[in-house]
Amino acid sequence: NFVTINSTMYFTANNGTASGIWAYENGNISLVYSGSVLSMRAIGSQLMFAGQDQGFNVKPYVFEPSNGTAWQITEIFPGGSSYPGEFTLIGTTVFFSARDSTGSTGIGLFDLWAYETLNYSVWKVEADIQPTSLLAVNSDLYFSAGLNTGNTELWKHETSTNTTFMVKDIHTNGSGDPYQLHVLDDILYFMAETEEHGRELWRSDGSEAGTYLVKDI
Repeated sequence: NFVTINSTMYFTANNGTASGIWAYENGNISLVYSGSVLSMRAIGSQLMFAGQDQGFNVKPYVFEPSNGTAWQITEIFPGGSSYPGEFTLIGTTVFFSARDSTGSTGIGLFDLWAYETLNYSVWKVEADIQPTSLLAVNSDLYFSAGLNTGNTELWKHETSTNTTFMVKDIHTNGSGDPYQLHVLDDILYFMAETEEHGRELWRSDGSEAGTYLVKDI
């Protein structure tokens, strides 16, 4: 994990005696947070990551570089690991994936969650959709998801309407499995699979009609 905030680069490392978040600035390296750190991302002037509590369960944390403090934003899964990740900022809200139980399988399904940086509130946006590859495009959030471990397709959360939905069923007889999401000129590009063309390059403007195969390469 390497992320940059202003002129400081932060990264995770273990020097043999201590592990955590390290900072590199003006040729100097120092340990700024000691502890287990996973899935670290820069969110504005702060860092968000998956860290361990005293019971060694993995929870969502925020680190404030200005004073070197870190805190758990909320208790999503009491007594267990919520395994949060893919922290993605839109405006003042951070979206991320996490689970709040292990379910009947002992593994659990991951939900889409949100954290408001202005008032520190946390809420579940959409349950059991297994969101991955979160990407912000203007005020919208795109990601790959499959409801209740079903077919994995391209999904979208519109912050303007507070709605979450599947953009298009790309592979009608299976999973389109969108991945490597990337934005260019406000258009989303990604890899997806269909029965007819296999895995190819796709594009989307956020609408079902505007989501289509770019070219069968």
